[in-house]
Amino acid sequence: MPGNRNKAQAKEGAADWWLLHPLTGLSISDEKLDLDQPLFGDATIISKSHADDVIEEMDFGAGDNATSSRAQIRNLVANAALKTDFHSFVAVRRSEPFSANADNSHSNHQKLVEAARSRVQEVSACISLSMLARSKTWSTCGLSERVSNQIRAIVAVAPPSGFAYQIASDTSTCTINNNNNVARMSRADVVRMLQHESLAPFTSQLLSQNATLSRSLARSITESAVRLSHAVHSRDRAEQILGAVTALEILVSNFGEPFSRTKHRVCQLVGSTAFTEFRGEDVFRARNHYVHRGQEPKVRKLA
Repeated sequence: MPGNRNKAQAKEGAADWWLLHPLTGLSISDEKLDLDQPLFGDATIISKSHADDVIEEMDFGAGDNATSSRAQIRNLVANAALKTDFHSFVAVRRSEPFSANADNSHSNHQKLVEAARSRVQEVSACISLSMLARSKTWSTCGLSERVSNQIRAIVAVAPPSGFAYQIASDTSTCTINNNNNVARMSRADVVRMLQHESLAPFTSQLLSQNATLSRSLARSITESAVRLSHAVHSRDRAEQILGAVTALEILVSNFGEPFSRTKHRVCQLVGSTAFTEFRGEDVFRARNHYVHRGQEPKVRKLA
């Protein structure tokens, strides 16, 4: 939705747009919005209840048309998570021009979404993995699109005996299984978590728009974090293993290198004791069998 700009900017046909992406598992307790001074420069986290405040700041003019437009925007926000439970929004600001031409407008909106997409994934992955790292119960948050509608509901019937069962497939303890188990934090709490000494080297590079590392290394860290976050929220063991190993590959391997070298580097990185404790050989073997033979991992504890 468009943010506030002055009249001169509006006449130029440009606007600051805030793209609101539903987030599940984290509720923001702040009473005020921070769109004037976003938490991460061009992005922030806002409470689900603040969506109305954002709408109230928008200038629709006066009269029945204004009331109708405001109600229409509220309906869009209310249905943003496609009828799934969510608790807050990752809000990313991007600038795009208005256009009276319908074709141009659609094209601009597509560019707008694409321009914000990578930033949304960076922010959500950073918060998700940080919460996971600091949690003692594997609790975390994630974009609603990643953590919702993933329950495999199966109905088993045995006619003509009349036996029937509803079966839910197994799930990972590393993802959000219960939407009632929500972390409630202020934005200051989020910042303190991200700046913890064990996380700061990682989060500072992922969230900063002026990374101190080389562009290629900063990109690798970002891509690896996003891939790992996707793996964490997958309910499929094969996807979890493949995503986690891919995240490591992005960090330690070069294109075209043999996979054995990647495994060796990972072992050196984490140490042989940790590699054995976390069943590194079994994980890499399961990954290879899945990628090259299409065999699903059979050991539950690997994921």
